[in-house]
Amino acid sequence: MSSNISDHSSVNLPTVSLCEPSPPCRQWLLIGMIMLGADLVLGVLATVLEFRHWGEEGVTPDVLISYAAIMPQIVLIMSYLVLAREADARGLWKSVAGMLGSYLLMCLLSLVFMEVLPDAGNTAITITTALGILALLGFSISRIPRFGNLTGADQSPQMPATEPKESPSDGNIGWLGGIALFIAFLVLKGLGRRFIRPIFGAGLEADDWALIEFIAIFAFGLSFAIWFAITKIRLRGKLGTVSCVTGITEILILLVHAGMAAVILTVIVTEAAAAPQLDDAGIDQILDPWMKRGSLVSAVCHVVWVIVTAVLFASLRSRSGYDAAENPANLSEI
Repeated sequence: MSSNISDHSSVNLPTVSLCEPSPPCRQWLLIGMIMLGADLVLGVLATVLEFRHWGEEGVTPDVLISYAAIMPQIVLIMSYLVLAREADARGLWKSVAGMLGSYLLMCLLSLVFMEVLPDAGNTAITITTALGILALLGFSISRIPRFGNLTGADQSPQMPATEPKESPSDGNIGWLGGIALFIAFLVLKGLGRRFIRPIFGAGLEADDWALIEFIAIFAFGLSFAIWFAITKIRLRGKLGTVSCVTGITEILILLVHAGMAAVILTVIVTEAAAAPQLDDAGIDQILDPWMKRGSLVSAVCHVVWVIVTAVLFASLRSRSGYDAAENPANLSEI
């Protein structure tokens, strides 16, 4: 009887296999590392140009470089999507896809703030962004089916699980996010009736709607980024210790940005309370050195993120044990 118990316990013992990327995934990881290098170069160049053209309005060289960096960042995100599919990590896949959607909407909405398009173009972008926000909401509460690696081969368990696998209850995060966004919408609607409408008079212009949409997209992007970091920490059994270190580093980077934003907001409130007669020009003069410090801190954090992500991709590519003869792969299967 004891032998039967031991046999059943050995069968039911939860295990998780260390992800060994298939050849297509390895190629995408290599592409991702190349895109990380391109993103790093463009990011450093954009920061240098930003300080050189500080205070200038319109489409400055640093803005053009930032838009040029969109393509390598999208390809990098695609590498993460392939990795998530390879590791059968639905949470990682969904958080990465959500960040991609938020990022693209943010880039599109930035055209309104730069005032490079006619009013009709700004209105079209505002409407398109609103539809995109609704799509993000639907995506956040949806569920995706489980998928295997790129070759369709099952990877056998190799080590005991050190953390719980993703379960259907993880999808409740999306529902909670949707409820929170709905509550935020009601709050913004009430604030709009009480404060925003009297300020803007007859109604809201395209720029004003763009600001509200910016806040909503930022909330989505931040939620997906936190989910992205936590998921990599939970996937340390599949992706290795480097994945956990990368997730912790990303959370620390988010905390650094939050702290910097809190400092800048505190400066605004303190100066406005001390000198109520300050106009926009005076406030800009006070904030200017703090904004420069914030840009520098953000650039340093970006360099750190590129390094830890490159180390993660390199560690995954260095794993051996995948039998290409038994598991033929083709890039067309991606």
